[in-house]
Parts: sequence; structure tokens; C-alpha cells
Amino acid sequence: MTIDWTRAITAEARQAEAAAGRRREIDAAIQARLDETAQARGYSSADSLISWALSNQVSFQEEAARFALWRDEVWLRAVEMQDADAEVSAVEILAALPDIDWARPLA
Repeated sequence: MTIDWTRAITAEARQAEAAAGRRREIDAAIQARLDETAQARGYSSADSLISWALSNQVSFQEEAARFALWRDEVWLRAVEMQDADAEVSAVEILAALPDIDWARPLA
């Protein structure tokens, strides 16, 4: 039997693969939270809500702006948590995410 060393998987490669899998799981969970939040307001998705930032209606622009500010806070919090703990789970991150404030004053 011949060993094909080009197909050998190192411990580092396994760790990198596991980390990439965790990141994909976390990203999907966060995107689902964003979409669910938008859907609760009657939009089909987060992307749909964000698109209203281009509206000529001030109330639609403001709602989209509030959502965009919150979305940024959500992703920043997730990145901070992952930087602090490479093993943090999607469940832990979701539990730590801020809630949206639809009445938030805009700067």
C-alpha cells in the first residue's frame, strides 16, 4: 500500500476547517435573526428592508436607517465575540446580540 501524502490532513487543517464551519453556522444564524426581525415588520427579508433607505418617503428611509444601524451593531458584536473566543457558538452569540430599537433617534 502506498500513502499519498498530498491528501494528508494536518491537525491545523482540521482546526481551520472546524473554525470555518463554525463561522458559516454563526453567519447563517445571524442572517436568519436579521431576516426574522425584518419579517416581523412586514418585509420579506433584511435586504428588502434595507432597500427602503432609497425611498423618497422619509418614514421608510428612517425605518431602514434604524435597521441598518442595528444590523451593524449586531455584526460588530458577533465579530467581537468571535475575536475574544474562537470557540464561541452561534447560540451564545445570538443570546448576546442587542435588540432593535425601532424608536431610536437618528443622528
